[in-house]
Amino acid sequence: MPHSTTFFLRTSPHRRGGTCAALVLFAFFAVPTGAVELTLTPDEPTDLSGLTFLASQTVLDLNGVHTLRFDGPAAGLPDSASITGIALLEDGAFLFSVDTPFEAGGTTYLPRDVIRRSGSAYSLELDGAPLGVPLSAQIDAVARLADGRLALSFDVPETVGAVTFLPADIAVVDGGTLAPLFDAAGAGLAPEANVAAFDRGDDGTFYFAFDTPTTVGGQTFAPDQVARYDGGVWSLWYDGGLTPGTRLSGLSLPGSPGNVTGLKVARGAGDVLDLTWDPSCSTETDDFAVYEGAIPDFTTHTPVTCTTGGSASETIIPAGGSRFFLVTALNGTFEGSFGAASSGAERSVGSNPCRSEQRLRACP
Repeated sequence: MPHSTTFFLRTSPHRRGGTCAALVLFAFFAVPTGAVELTLTPDEPTDLSGLTFLASQTVLDLNGVHTLRFDGPAAGLPDSASITGIALLEDGAFLFSVDTPFEAGGTTYLPRDVIRRSGSAYSLELDGAPLGVPLSAQIDAVARLADGRLALSFDVPETVGAVTFLPADIAVVDGGTLAPLFDAAGAGLAPEANVAAFDRGDDGTFYFAFDTPTTVGGQTFAPDQVARYDGGVWSLWYDGGLTPGTRLSGLSLPGSPGNVTGLKVARGAGDVLDLTWDPSCSTETDDFAVYEGAIPDFTTHTPVTCTTGGSASETIIPAGGSRFFLVTALNGTFEGSFGAASSGAERSVGSNPCRSEQRLRACP
């Protein structure tokens, strides 16, 4: 999708453009626990932010404030159903799995399937039958990877083809087969461990919730916490404070906040500059960041502000000399594209980026 970034040269204004690039991840500082954006589902009714949420609903936790995101019972899910996996998409749709069959629009969805909810409509995203997933199987966690493939986990050991997947293993749908993606034993998890929910960062980092207290890497993670595993180190990433005894049965990090296009700079009174831009292409955008740097080194940008309050405009007073400006889209966890350098590669994030991680996925 076209991506334009405006550079403003104070002595001679000009603009340049580029294209959105492939995935790059940058980690500058850790995201503080509790200061992230996460969509979750509890395994039983739980009280958060003065509201009661059900296992058939999804909840947005944005910096510790909880709001209802999807109301399953109002959308036709049975009262007895529990959402067992969720994955948010940039076009506003989301994928999920359930623990009991339900019928909608003439289609019966089973626990071995992955379902898409788009607007008010359900459709079958993944039919477990052609993959050889047993009729009795239950998918209890699902994620969409950076390359578009689906990843999933089962609630009990399941043999599909020649491979047996344990409850803490992660499988990926690769063509018409299920292939191993995450080996629980190789990561230090005991055979009895069970992944109840997960997501995967675009750099390969996993985010896990377990169905019982689970000790790995010298730490014990409670069922209402999210553990982060970067391929070598386990750490606590999220502690949402669910009702004691409640566990996470589904979790999803936000999708990519997308790209900013149509950035324009106008001179106001004195040295004031008025920046405006088009809304992001993604529904997963909460806010914007404005960066400034010195020309001609287009790697010098640092934040002018890490929030515009969600507005697609900002007024700034630039530093002296020849300067350039760029704007990125944000959500509670990720930062979007910084645009493309003249080589076509994703531009450097510069110093002190407003988010510790980028998620760069195709716009809907």
